[in-house]
Amino acid sequence: MLSRKIIASNIKNLTDARYFAAWMVDFMSFDISANSQEFIGPDNITEIINWLEGPEFIGNFCDHIDIEFILDNLKALKLSGIITNQKSIVDHWDFTQGKLFYVVESFEQVQNLDTRILCSPQEANRYINSGHEVYIASKYFDLELLEDVKSRAGLCLEGGEEIKTGLKSFDELDDIFEFLAD
Repeated sequence: MLSRKIIASNIKNLTDARYFAAWMVDFMSFDISANSQEFIGPDNITEIINWLEGPEFIGNFCDHIDIEFILDNLKALKLSGIITNQKSIVDHWDFTQGKLFYVVESFEQVQNLDTRILCSPQEANRYINSGHEVYIASKYFDLELLEDVKSRAGLCLEGGEEIKTGLKSFDELDDIFEFLAD
């Protein structure tokens, strides 16, 4: 069991998905931006989701401002929530449609405490103190940072490219997960 909540972000392959599921992460996200290098398409997303049990699946809709597009994909892919960096989406989100994770660049007031915050390590304490569920989003985590924020914030971790299908190194992620294991 992990000592904090984890989002496995921008899943692109079954190897990453199975690795994160084995560590019992809380959420897995898929990039839904067709112009993104992380986009794997709806068929691949559905295939990965059908292989796994355990985590909730969310869509990364950063840079999308069309709420109908977001809601159509949320329903079609059977996702339980979204990640966005669009304040207009946050301001008008109906939480009966799913969970909302908001990526912030620098501190700003977010009124609804049901909004989960993804932020840099430097902003984490400000949002934690304001009552939000917070996830630290960073490419690199050192154990000192993890110790500093204790279990008050979740983490947003990313997998990466496979060396070849089914083969990749998880050494850096293993260190983080071993640190977080109870």
